[in-house]
Amino acid sequence: MNSNAMIISSLLLAIGTTAVADEIILKRSVRIRHDGHSVVLADVATIEGEHAMKHADLVVATFEDPTRPLELAIGDIEAALERAGANRARFDLTGNKVVIRPFAGRNPATGGPAACMPLTLDGTSGEASSTSEIAIQPVETQDQEVVLDPRSVLAEDTARGLIAERLLAGMAREEGPMRMRISIQDPKILAARERRPSLVGTGRADDGSIGFRIMLDGVFAGTALATVETKMLVYRTRGDMKRGERVDVDDVSVRSEWILASDGDRRSRTASMIGSTLDTRVDADTILESTHFSPVIRRNMPIKVRSGGSGWSMMLDCIALEEGRPGDTIMVRSDTPGIRARDIRPIRVVVENADSATLVN
Repeated sequence: MNSNAMIISSLLLAIGTTAVADEIILKRSVRIRHDGHSVVLADVATIEGEHAMKHADLVVATFEDPTRPLELAIGDIEAALERAGANRARFDLTGNKVVIRPFAGRNPATGGPAACMPLTLDGTSGEASSTSEIAIQPVETQDQEVVLDPRSVLAEDTARGLIAERLLAGMAREEGPMRMRISIQDPKILAARERRPSLVGTGRADDGSIGFRIMLDGVFAGTALATVETKMLVYRTRGDMKRGERVDVDDVSVRSEWILASDGDRRSRTASMIGSTLDTRVDADTILESTHFSPVIRRNMPIKVRSGGSGWSMMLDCIALEEGRPGDTIMVRSDTPGIRARDIRPIRVVVENADSATLVN
């Protein structure tokens, strides 16, 4: 009985752990230029998830001596979150402790008179003033949205240029229309050029946007949420559709819409899957994605894998080790007579259709 109870408890604990959507992961060591008074959660932790990001600006400690390191244990962070009324069931807090070291720079000493000067921005040009240090006070206004082509500001030494660089990192350079949407209280901060900009990432929200703390000359200037979208043809269902139903051309309407660039790959595959059956129920006016359709490759199915180079090509007989839809990358192994399966090294391929794939170089 005790053994069964322990197993059930372990399963419940595992289920509870996997249900946590957001994460706050304490860093081991950071070096920051602070405002002479406080350290916020985003300075000392990696934050993932919309609910957790609401606490990015939570003050978790204060610097009593700006010349000495400060050490925070995970218990200190948890206590600060509890005081702020954070719902611990909504996120997972992990880590041990973090050592915070003051940033040693060439700017005037943090906490000195220059650090207390407010940021003044030219209302016509959007440029920062010649104030020697920047300290922006919170403004009781709603966020405004800035929309622009990230490629047009990629080379700028501005906050918006750095945000564009972060968002486009690792992303294929698309030739089609792209736009970057940034939500921020004071849009002028994004274009300020006379103060060295830097960013501190605060995590990713459920809608795909990425949070940033913007620093100008090392001093906090504001927070922003940004995302990149691309314009492409999408397929929306005209009515409710059931699992196992075959999707015909008459079942969808084709529109040109802005979508998250990160979603583009799996939605671009939909065109080749019209005529296939659905693997799930889909409501009316839903954008179809490849994940809505049944896999065309099943585990242990035979599959032809094409490999080639300049002036040559060959086909390999393989066995699929995973399910896959067109465009998915899966693992397969060669079907070589006389050799045991466990002795054959798996290879990665990109699924083309129900019986063929291409070797990933």
